[in-house]
Amino acid sequence: MRTEPLLEQPTRPTWGDWLLVGLLWTFAGLPYLVGAQPAVLAVVATVQIVPLAWRRAHPVVVFGTVALATLSQVPFSDNVIAANIALLFALYSLAAWASSNLELVLGLSVCAVGALVAGADWAEFAAVEPGAGFPWRLFVITAVMCLAVTVAAAALGDAARRRRQLVLQLRARAEDAERERDQHAQLAAQSERTRIAREMHDVVAHALAVIVVQSDGAAYAVRHTGSVGTAADALETIGATSREALAETRRLVGVLREEGSAAELAPSAGAGDIATLVDRVRDAGLPVQLETDGALEGLPREVGAAAYRVVQEALTNVIKHGGPDATASVTITRADDRLEVTVSDTGRGLLPGADDQHGHGLVGMRERTSVLGGSLRTGPRPGGGFVVTAEIPSGERTSAT
Repeated sequence: MRTEPLLEQPTRPTWGDWLLVGLLWTFAGLPYLVGAQPAVLAVVATVQIVPLAWRRAHPVVVFGTVALATLSQVPFSDNVIAANIALLFALYSLAAWASSNLELVLGLSVCAVGALVAGADWAEFAAVEPGAGFPWRLFVITAVMCLAVTVAAAALGDAARRRRQLVLQLRARAEDAERERDQHAQLAAQSERTRIAREMHDVVAHALAVIVVQSDGAAYAVRHTGSVGTAADALETIGATSREALAETRRLVGVLREEGSAAELAPSAGAGDIATLVDRVRDAGLPVQLETDGALEGLPREVGAAAYRVVQEALTNVIKHGGPDATASVTITRADDRLEVTVSDTGRGLLPGADDQHGHGLVGMRERTSVLGGSLRTGPRPGGGFVVTAEIPSGERTSAT
């Protein structure tokens, strides 16, 4: 049973419909006005042909009208008239636009009966020997031909309906695919914004932590020891840290300003920058020991970037929360295709709720490691201090080229 809606069904005749009506009436209706046949047949032909203009908007009503008009010719003509071809067009439209199979079956049955009647009429009309009895053989031939034409009209209409339905389904799939692409683009944009927010937090939080420590140190040196050289060194460290943070911030803001989905982050800090990061933290006044043992060689870019950010955020927390006498150590090892990054300190440790109140550092580190299939463990260090351990799948080593 046809359960799909009427597909793109027009509500009024188009110029193509009127063109069909005009052509049919010219060749099958007009001759009855100028010939020897009864003029009433011109009226019958008109009633058969003109409703075809609405054959797509109202296929059932049009078919019924054409069928009744075809039947009404019987009292006025002993032969089939040319305008009866309108019934085939009405059947075609019924197959193409009707909303149920029952309507099509009824229409096909009416046309089949009409085909048998037409076959009988033509057989008698074409009989070679009048009075020799009914020409059954000729009747069978003409009836089969009429039935074949009838079935062909219905089949063509049904094929047109199926094609139209297929086009509509393909269009719907294309629209669904477009909506899905838009959703994926929105999710990708949201993911990118989250990633940029993490980058921004790591850059700004680290830079501000260093600046605060160095500015406090410079102020102390000037006020209490009168050491201008120490203050100058602190100011140089502040300047270098600020310039680097400014460059990173500009890079991230530039990505946000890019239009479209083609915007990509420029290469960010990675494994090769960890040593520079540690040196900068040392210059800020925090003693840091770094051990890598070649573990950073041949790391995938995203793994190296995650390792860098874990070290950066962990050392930033030491600067912020470790106290003046804290020291830190960074140990990076690689075994069984996993990179382990451990940052420990001897300071006071992270106060309960400090990360939730003052930033998203630990959350950001967990997100960075989890998105790569890794894990992050944090907690107090035996004997005092705090320890951060990140495990990240690193894949097989690749040789540098």
